[in-house]
Amino acid sequence: MSAPHFKIKHLIKDHNIHIFSSNFALYSDMSRRIMALLKSMTQHMEVYSVDEAFLDFSGIQNPYAAALDMRQKISQGLGLPMSFGIAKTKTLTKIANNLAKKSATGVVALLQDDIIDDVLKILTVDKVWGIGKQTSLSLRQWGFYTAYDLKTADPRYMRQRFSVVTERIVRELNGMPCLSFEEVRDPKKSMRVSKSFSHKIYTFDPIEQALSTFTSSLCQKLREQKQCTNAFSIFLKIKTDTPQGDIISKEVSLPTFTNNTFTIVKAAVLAAKNLFKEKIPYKAVGITCYNLQPDNMLKVKRLFGDGPDHNQGATKRSQEKSLKAMDAVNKKFGKGSIRLLSEGLDQSSWTASTDHKSQAFTTNWKELMVVK
Repeated sequence: MSAPHFKIKHLIKDHNIHIFSSNFALYSDMSRRIMALLKSMTQHMEVYSVDEAFLDFSGIQNPYAAALDMRQKISQGLGLPMSFGIAKTKTLTKIANNLAKKSATGVVALLQDDIIDDVLKILTVDKVWGIGKQTSLSLRQWGFYTAYDLKTADPRYMRQRFSVVTERIVRELNGMPCLSFEEVRDPKKSMRVSKSFSHKIYTFDPIEQALSTFTSSLCQKLREQKQCTNAFSIFLKIKTDTPQGDIISKEVSLPTFTNNTFTIVKAAVLAAKNLFKEKIPYKAVGITCYNLQPDNMLKVKRLFGDGPDHNQGATKRSQEKSLKAMDAVNKKFGKGSIRLLSEGLDQSSWTASTDHKSQAFTTNWKELMVVK
């Protein structure tokens, strides 16, 4: 739940609440450090999100003690709170983890049937992982109010009446693993980067800077994930009286598969220029790449040469070397340490206010903590 700053000014003042702007570079780096520590516990781990992971504890004799020990290491090394839920299935593990967040130890194990049943009897169906709003309403209509009601249901009946997903949840609540580990997730087929402006934009320069920045970030992600694309779309959102605003977009097909920042940024900016109209207030811009493929498509292209224009091929190879160096520098010294000129030297005309942003003391040399 969120609220505009001006609506809660009195609460901020009365309770001395500290305000922080978002700092995604810091969050991403801390997430990477946590995942590295968790990976040291087990051979099998699935990174589920930036702040969540599933670990296989089957080879650990005392999972509870191991979780307590790792929680202490993360607290000492990173200063972050951590909760562990331990169970035989992913669904039960999620329930245990939610309990652990409120536990004094930060670790909860649901391994005994009687304890599991006691927990499930007071847990409403809408709190079960995988049960959405519409499904929970349907379940209540058919007399399923708690997680225990689901556990004691006939899995085959639940599949016929609801879905195979509901059947799997029922089996998982009974300690039967139905959701496998995804140590290597299927590659994404599309990727999107977009952002709303902090205020209305009437000129093209800020739009070019923002789009170049987002496209550059997207291309870097493509290279990190060893993927490439041959199609994308860009959009501009126009500020209107409606909350949604009006969206104008343009699709672009590239002649070959690529993850070259120079190539994609140039095409994206050109597409945006064709969409842009003066004296119109814009509130957001974004880019979506489609038809993502493994970057071995680039090797196939090189195998058959760069085409009749060999000078152009030499330019592309030079750009690839530049991008490799740029990625290395940005990884070491922080995102945006080296960027395209079209991204702008001063991005204050379109970026959100960062007056309350915490320091990126783990990713930016200029913001290192100073010990006096």
